Amino acid sequence: MSKINNVRSTFHTVAFLIALLFIPLAVPAAMPKRVNNIVLTQSQLDEYNAEGLLVIPGFFTKEEIKQVSQISDRLQKEAEILSLEQTGKVMHKGTQFVVDRNNNKLQIHRIV
Repeated sequence: MSKINNVRSTFHTVAFLIALLFIPLAVPAAMPKRVNNIVLTQSQLDEYNAEGLLVIPGFFTKEEIKQVSQISDRLQKEAEILSLEQTGKVMHKGTQFVVDRNNNKLQIHRIV
């Protein structure tokens, strides 16, 4: 569980976007799975099934991570502005923001 908490705390502003880029990896135990030309080992599949996520170093390029980070920052700023006027489910420019304020601090539940 600490592995998940470390990943969440390190990437809290982009975790929801990165999660969108992953393909569900649940497959029969004896079958290797190919994702973006990376063949996952049985150990990696077991880790994914046990932890709910799998960190693959080098899966994304630095440029891809930079782009996701910039988009995440923009969405977080949009959520901040929107939450000043309305909380809960907010539709904005085709995107659903689910936001709250707790002690005047923004809480983003999800952005779809």
